[in-house]
Amino acid sequence: MEEAHGDSSKFVDWEQRWSREARRKQMPTLQSIVSKYQGAPGIIGMHGGLPPADAFPFSAFKLVNRLQSAKGYPPLQSWARDIVCELHQPATLKSHPQNSSSSSNNTGTAQQQQQQQQPIGLDVAITPGASAALDAIARVLLNPGDAVLLEEFTYNHHAEAHLLPMGCELLPVPMDSAGLLPAALDAMLTQRSSAGLALPRLLYCIPTGQNPTGAVMGPERMRQVYELARKWDLIILEDDAYFWLQYPQGPEAVPGLNLRPGFLSIDVDGRVIRVDTLAKLLGPGFRLGWVAGPPALVNKVALYIAAISVGASSLSQVMIHQLLLQWGRPGLEAYVVQLQQRYARSAAAAEAAAAARLADIAEWQPIRAGMFMWVQIKGEGVDASPLMELGAAEKVMVVTGNLSPPAARASRCFCSAMSQSQGVSASSPAAAAAAPSQPGRRSKVAVGQMTSVGDQLANFNTCKQLAEQAAAAACTMLFLPECFSFIGASQPESLSKAEPLDGPAMARYRQLARDTGLWLSLGGFQETGPDPEHLYNCHVVLDASGATAAAYRKVHLFDVDVPDGPVLMESRTTAPGDKLVACDSPAGRLGLSVCYDLRFPEVYQTLTWGMGAEVLLVPSAFTKVTGKAHWEVLLRARAIECQCFVIAAAQAGTHNEKRESYGHALIIDPWGEVIGRLDDPQGTGIAVAELDFELLSAVRTKMPIREHRAKGRSQLAGQLP
Repeated sequence: MEEAHGDSSKFVDWEQRWSREARRKQMPTLQSIVSKYQGAPGIIGMHGGLPPADAFPFSAFKLVNRLQSAKGYPPLQSWARDIVCELHQPATLKSHPQNSSSSSNNTGTAQQQQQQQQPIGLDVAITPGASAALDAIARVLLNPGDAVLLEEFTYNHHAEAHLLPMGCELLPVPMDSAGLLPAALDAMLTQRSSAGLALPRLLYCIPTGQNPTGAVMGPERMRQVYELARKWDLIILEDDAYFWLQYPQGPEAVPGLNLRPGFLSIDVDGRVIRVDTLAKLLGPGFRLGWVAGPPALVNKVALYIAAISVGASSLSQVMIHQLLLQWGRPGLEAYVVQLQQRYARSAAAAEAAAAARLADIAEWQPIRAGMFMWVQIKGEGVDASPLMELGAAEKVMVVTGNLSPPAARASRCFCSAMSQSQGVSASSPAAAAAAPSQPGRRSKVAVGQMTSVGDQLANFNTCKQLAEQAAAAACTMLFLPECFSFIGASQPESLSKAEPLDGPAMARYRQLARDTGLWLSLGGFQETGPDPEHLYNCHVVLDASGATAAAYRKVHLFDVDVPDGPVLMESRTTAPGDKLVACDSPAGRLGLSVCYDLRFPEVYQTLTWGMGAEVLLVPSAFTKVTGKAHWEVLLRARAIECQCFVIAAAQAGTHNEKRESYGHALIIDPWGEVIGRLDDPQGTGIAVAELDFELLSAVRTKMPIREHRAKGRSQLAGQLP
């Protein structure tokens, strides 16, 4: 891995980094006294409140009454530091050439112009497991409300048990099979900075066998992420629980202790704090791990842990140290090798079973480390959320991806290769089923409002500004209105702009999705139609990679003589679609429509009760007359009768001398309450709201319209259209 050069201007000043709570934290007086005199020759300890050794029933554990330091049982702490140094070769222990920028004399030799920067150093402290370490690090570095970067799929316990209760703002970064995407990370931070929002202080990532996706971050990706941490002055919290479980070449060639090092190996600034655990190596019941990083930070974390728990269990520390001492390095490596072989065999068996039974309905990445297999169900309209209950009925447990309904995660932890293979076999029938999505998710989204004109580039620049605002607000998805790309002065002018979905106009928006890391709902695009006289009014959903996730061609065309308004005949130049469309997204399961569809409730009932929609999309360009009379009341009605969120992006204001739109973009919850609207109902901008799917589940449970609807339709069989 290529090593960065030190730059003292980038070295982390930890005294400026502490949270308010950490600044107030001091070593308890009694503990400092006990630590100072513990083990001193001739001291008769009457001050520590410690029971005598002969009071314990286990003579073999006579060392447990020795008080450890705040950093843990010294022999185990020393072992942990040695293994960190051996496996990661921390850059903070090395001297780095430093170009002098303070001297104005340019006549000196190159040797005189370079200074040798003293090593920053490295310290290690034993912790009561990884979870306690993660909580302590968050407490000493973050204040309530601080923003935190993390992978878009992440270890939920840290987010839910530590970060969210502190009131932190979570900023998910898009990722692929090699971990978080550097370009997306840089774009997010650039947009946030441009918007004047507070920049995050911390980047949390799991680089090896990532939980839950199994992604493995390679050396080059790691270097790119580290350089961005330097650029944006981020602290990297490296949670590497699955570090020991690397098997990139399968069970026949496992690496033993020749493991790919972590961020410490390239950390020339002292901005990485690494969390290790013995839970995945020796067993979770010991509740032991360690943190490694710059001494100032490790000392503060150790102080915090000592203050709330008096440190990790002394009994566990002594037992584990004795085991490691007995093994020595050869014994440890032999143990790690057989452990890696075991997990590699399980991985191979799981992939083989999946290939035999799931290949037609799912896809997955090769498993190269850790305990997780991330499975993506193929196709549109398939919801993986029923897999937990359906799998349980088959005596197989999987966990669905909480931010992406079609994805599921299967843990091989505590499963043999045979039971894992049987698990894939048993769960394969359930994987093809679709059902209402799992509650418990939240998603922050933005609805856009704009005034499109007869200039495609100008309209794109407006959409780009809205996307940058949505990304800076940490939204997962932006919803844009009908005719987002063009509104002409005549129907023939609009027809002349029609392009296929793989044409240059849509290409701009695909790149915009990639640049911002957002999913985009493009509410009505002039798509090339079935003949030269007609186009399709096409609602396109792009994922964060710019790929088409769904495309719906507007079914109901606006052929209306508006009272006190214009005569509009959409069918003259637009061909109708013939298919309803729903798709999964990070913002829930979406039911697609366009504008005039709003007046046909059976469309939304089919999308909801027949296709599993949770969020109904109504991108529009309502006229001023019809909008004032019917817009909000119809949107709220659709939300109430379908028990769905409704997101209605809107055109607003005067487009040309012939056309004016109503505006009033809205986000509505399943109870019919407006939870997002622009301050200026005719302005250009976004409204942001959080979709709480617990609320959706509660509304549907307390008023079970779906079940009542089914009974009613049965009783009225033959009478309903």
